[in-house]
Amino acid sequence: MAISVPSLTILKPAAGEVGLIQGIVPDSVNEWYFSQACDKLKLDYIYQYSLGMVGVRGSQWIDFVVYLAGFRAACNIQGKYWHTTRTADEDRMKHQIQEHIFGKQNVFDFSEEETASTEIAIISIRKKLL
Repeated sequence: MAISVPSLTILKPAAGEVGLIQGIVPDSVNEWYFSQACDKLKLDYIYQYSLGMVGVRGSQWIDFVVYLAGFRAACNIQGKYWHTTRTADEDRMKHQIQEHIFGKQNVFDFSEEETASTEIAIISIRKKLL
């Protein structure tokens, strides 16, 4: 599907390609699959949700905030590239801050394996969020 604008054509990515998520280049293919799963499940979400003042110590980006009936779910895609044993303490601290804001029961981590494809991400989202 293409939308034509003078001097601009926006093309939907071909199958197997990674496109933009809400106008942002995703940090990983796993984030792309998660967004595609949310779209297929017709879930509203914000990608790269800013928590705190950007650039100020203690601020963070949440990969996805998914809006569900009666609550918001903070969803972190825990890829091995960005989340290692070296970042474990920082990841735990960020998780605790998210729990304080969203509620302990409303913060979810999704591994690379749980977001290895759109279909697998759909299954993972259904298990954890729906």
